[in-house]
Order: sequence, then structure tokens, then C-alpha cells
Amino acid sequence: VSNERSRQTHVSATPPRSRPLKSWGKPENRNRSEASARCTASENPKIGESDIGHRKFCFGVEQRRRDREHYISAMEARRHDQEPDVWAQLQQKESDILLAAELGKALLEKNEELVKQQEKLIEDYSSKIEKLEQEKHVLRQKLAIAEDESDQRVLELQSDLTELKDKLQTQDTAIRQAEKEKTILIDELQHQNTRLTEQIQEAHATELKLSAQIQELKDQYHYRNSSLQEHVNSLESIKTELNLTTGKRQELERRLQIAQEEKESLTSSLEESSDRIHMLERHAREQETKLKTTLQALERSQRENNVLSERLGADTNSSTPGRKSLQFEMECDEDDGSYTETGKPNQMFVEARSVYIQLKSLVDSLKVSHDDDSGLNSDISLELESMDNTISSSERHEDGHLAIEFRQGMLSSMSDELTRLLLNLDAGNFKKMLDQTRNLVLEQEDEIKRSHQLIQQLEAKVTVTDVELQNVKEERDQARGDLEDNTDRDELLSKAQTERDAANDRRTKAEVELAKTRVELMQANSQLLESIQQKVELSQQLEQWQMDMHELIDEQMRSKLINNRRAMAAESSAPSPPSSAAANLAKRVTSYKPWSLFQR
Repeated sequence: VSNERSRQTHVSATPPRSRPLKSWGKPENRNRSEASARCTASENPKIGESDIGHRKFCFGVEQRRRDREHYISAMEARRHDQEPDVWAQLQQKESDILLAAELGKALLEKNEELVKQQEKLIEDYSSKIEKLEQEKHVLRQKLAIAEDESDQRVLELQSDLTELKDKLQTQDTAIRQAEKEKTILIDELQHQNTRLTEQIQEAHATELKLSAQIQELKDQYHYRNSSLQEHVNSLESIKTELNLTTGKRQELERRLQIAQEEKESLTSSLEESSDRIHMLERHAREQETKLKTTLQALERSQRENNVLSERLGADTNSSTPGRKSLQFEMECDEDDGSYTETGKPNQMFVEARSVYIQLKSLVDSLKVSHDDDSGLNSDISLELESMDNTISSSERHEDGHLAIEFRQGMLSSMSDELTRLLLNLDAGNFKKMLDQTRNLVLEQEDEIKRSHQLIQQLEAKVTVTDVELQNVKEERDQARGDLEDNTDRDELLSKAQTERDAANDRRTKAEVELAKTRVELMQANSQLLESIQQKVELSQQLEQWQMDMHELIDEQMRSKLINNRRAMAAESSAPSPPSSAAANLAKRVTSYKPWSLFQR
């Protein structure tokens, strides 16, 4: 009964104003208010920073609610654990009732204060929420407009990208087609050029042939087109040329005759020189025979000299038998050997001395006669001079007559010197004669060679003049034949003119075709260069456009990522989950793939 009464008093003591407190204490309302507060704080960071006091108040209310629940739970637990002492229970109940009354009174007062604060806060929050809703509505409109603009811009960029890709693809296909056409055109032009070059070569060959034929026909025409007076003049000129050529021929024949005479004279001089050579050879042989005879005579005289010297030695030995000293005999041999017992000179000695004198005079005469020779006899002359010096030192004058001191061996030495002198003189003369004849033969051979060359030149000139004369005769005969065949000249001329005109037409056509092909080739090359330049420019523009698109998308994504990071930082600072708008924005940002445009 006491419990029921205390419960009723407690219920009746609670005023009806405490119901909002209960509604505030419900978890649903509390979570809703906290979510709204978080949403407002996340949407407007300035409002969240200014409501720190409200959060502290909410925390105190929550603490008191927890204390009250703890007290109620303690009371219920105490109710179940009733002790058997009734008076203690009653006292406890009274103390509890007093405590509950005090607590209820305090709670009522606190509740009134809280109600007032709540009403004030609700009014403040309602005004702030209205402002925030208005700002939120404006921001949503701006966000929607920005999203629409960005979507529209992305669509425009995608459409531009597709258009540019289509254009690029069409240009690539066009360039490939142009390259194919170009290769085909180049091949065709090459084949055509080869064909045209072959045709031009053929045309050039035919043109050369036709030009040669035309030249021949022109020559024939010029020859045949000349009038009779011209033919007469040509005949007169030919006659004059013929006379000149005949004069030249006569002059050449005369010169040839002179050359032949010179040749004959040279041959005769050569024969004379050969005869002289033979004569000189015969003279050399005669000189050799003379030399042999002189040598034999010298040998014979030398033998006689030896015999005489032996006889003189025997006489000297027999005239001085009493002398025993060898040196004395040698000294007296020179003084007394040439005399007899009666004091008169010996006959053999006189003959030997006369022979010696003759030989000496002969040697002197040879030396005087051949003093101007070349250095062939220089050694001999030196020896003879030394010998003369020895002889002159031994000469003496006796009894008013020229007496020569004649000794043994002087005659033989003089004879030997004479033979050597004669041999050297003959050898020098023979060598000179041989050199002269050799030089003469060489000069005659050179003259003969020159005469042969002159004869060959004259013969060549004669042959040339003969050929020229023959050509002049042929031209004269041809001119006469042309005068006779004057009727066929017009036909040949017309035929040559038609062939010349046809060849000229073919040549002009070939030149025109060649010029056309050159022009077409130049046009194709210029078109190819233009297409290549356009392709390069388009590739550069495309690369620049891609770089611009990359930069634009990077800037947009960078700004959006910065905004998202800020939103995520604000959401992480708030304990409640994000609102629906922020969640939608985060989903849209995360689902947006900037590089999906270039994934193709």
C-alpha cells in the first residue's frame, strides 16, 4: 500500500510539463536531434562551432537521465530484496519518500529551467534551421546547375571527341587511300615513264635515222636543186681544184723526184764511203804488212847489231889480255874498245855508230813530223826525250868533228825505241781514220733515214692527193648524173619531205606526252607533299587537343577531389553518418571515371 501511494504521489507530483523531457529522453528523438545537429554542423561549419554550449547542456541532461535510471533500478532492486523488518522498511520508505519529494521538487525546478532553455533553443534552432534550409536549397540549386553544366560540358566534350575521332579516322582512311592511290599512281607513272622513255629512245633513234636520211636527202636535194649555171660553176671550181690538185701532184712528184735523186746521191755517197772504208781497211792491212816488214827489218838489224856487238866484245877482249882487274877492264873498255892497236877506229864500230846516227836522225824526224798528234804518242815522246837527254849528255866533240860516245847496247835500245814509235804512230793514225770513217758512216745513215722519212711523207701526200682527185672525179660524175636524172628529183624531194614531216610530228607528240607526264608527276608530288603536311598538322593539333583535354580534366578532377576531401574531413569530424545529399555527391564522385573517355 505504501508503495502504491508513493508511486501515485510521485506520478501526481510530476507536472505535465515533464512530458517533453520524456520525449527528449527517448532514443529515437535524441538520435534524430543529434542527426539534425550533425547535418547542420556538417553543412555549415560555423553553426557547429557556435553550438558547443548546447552540446554541453545535452551532455548534462543525458547524465542526469542516467542517474535517474540508476536510482529507479536501485529502487526496483531494493523492492525485490525486502527485509523482514517492517519498521525498517517503513523508515526506509519514509526516507525514500522524502528523498523522492526533494528530488521531484528539484527535478520540477530543473525541468522548468530546462523547458525554458529548450523553448529558447528550439526557437534559435528553428530560425537557424530555416536559414540553413534556405542556404541548403540555394546550394542544391547551384549544385544542380553546376552538375547540369558539367554534364552538358562533358557531353559536349564527348561529342567533340567523337567527332574529332571520326574526323581523324576519316582523315586516316583518306590518307591511307591517298597513299594507296599515290603508290598506284607512282607505279603507273613509273611504268608510263619507262614506256615513254623507251618510246622516246625509239623516237630518238628513229629521229636520228630520219635526220640522217633528211640530211642525205637535203644533200641530194642541194646537189640536185642547183641550176645548170651552178653545176657549170661547180664544174669550173672542180676544174680549178683539179688543176690545183694536178699542180700539187706535179709539185709532189717533182719533190719526190728530188727526194729520189737525193736518195740516189746518198746511196752513191754511202757506196763511196763504203769504198773509202774498204780502202782504209786495205790501207790498214798494207800498214800492217809494212809494220811487219819494218819489224822484220828491225829484227834483222837487231840481229846484225848483236853480231856486231859480239864482234866488238871479242875485239876488245883480245886487245887487252894483260889486264886482270875487272873494274879496270870495265873502265878501259869504254875508252879503248873502239880503237885498234894502231889508234884508228875499228871498222865495225864506225858502221855501228853510223847506223846509230841514222836511227837517231830518223827518230828525231818522226818526233818533229808527229809533234802535233793527240795524246796517243805522249808516253813515247816522253821516253824518247829522256833517251835523247841521256844521249846528248854522252856526246862529245873530237878533232873538229862531231863524235858521239858510242857504248854497247845503245844501238839495240835505239832500234827498240824506233819500232815502238812506229807502232804507236801507225796505231794512232789507224784509230783516227777509223773514228773518222765511223762518224762519216753515222752521218750518212742519218741522212738516209731523213731522206726515207721525207720520201714516206711525200708518198702519203701523193696518196692523199690521189684520193682527193678520185673524190673530185666521183663528184663530177655524180653531178653529171644528177643533171641527167633531173626528173626523179621532185619525187625524192616530196618523199623526203613527207618522211621528215611525219618524223617531226612523232617527235612533237612524244615531247608533248613527256611534258604532260612531267607535269602530272610534279602535281602528284605536290599533292603528296600537301597531304603529308596536312597529316602532320592534324597530328600536331590532335596532340595539342589531347594535352588540353588532359589538363582540363586534371584541373576539374583536382578541384572535385579537393572538395571531396574537405567533405570527408568534415564527415569524419562529425559522429553521425553523412546525409543523403552528401552521400549522393560522394557516390557520384566515386562513380565518375575521368579516363573513361580515353579507354577506347
